[in-house]
Amino acid sequence: MPRRAAATARKSPIQPRKRPRQVRSLKTTRAILEAAARVLREEGPASFNTNRVAEVAGVSVGSLYQYYPNKAALLFQLDVLDSKVVWEEIETLLSDERRPVRKRVDAAIHRFFESEAAEAPTRGALRRAEAFFEHPPQIEARNAFVRSRIRYFLGEALPAGARDLDFKADLLSTTIASVAEAITDRTTDAAEIRRWSRATSEMLCRQIGIE
Repeated sequence: MPRRAAATARKSPIQPRKRPRQVRSLKTTRAILEAAARVLREEGPASFNTNRVAEVAGVSVGSLYQYYPNKAALLFQLDVLDSKVVWEEIETLLSDERRPVRKRVDAAIHRFFESEAAEAPTRGALRRAEAFFEHPPQIEARNAFVRSRIRYFLGEALPAGARDLDFKADLLSTTIASVAEAITDRTTDAAEIRRWSRATSEMLCRQIGIE
């Protein structure tokens, strides 16, 4: 599902400075990202900064800056990597033809809600780092890809000749992302997340015509 982008006055560079190509540089960036995830998970957003990440990764701050210009870029890269994994899981759930379409949608939506709960610390840190700015191209491109995949799924799942697939895909992706973010900002309780994911799925399936 797509991510929401909050507008800020300052545009933080979030693209990596360079791409690792050699084995040594690949190991360095892997160590940096693993350290970033560990600092965020174990020490929280308040302790997340490039000096601390470099220390945990066992590299110099200068080496870190060769790849990531600031903590916003680090946080964004963590979000990108996690989103890729989660979306692959969601596509697997949606394409499982052994299950009824409705159950596939239920499972996919719940998986997204779970991922949003797990990512709540990263999301909060991204906001504080002002990593997001109005219509960032990286997020827009990712959201467009997700909508295209949802549209493809709807084209396969709905009766032949179903109309407004683009609108329905946008409705699904926008609503799910908005509700999941709002709920997981205030709670990560598994039962509450399950309740909201089921209600969201039921509402959207009824609106779109998925039985």
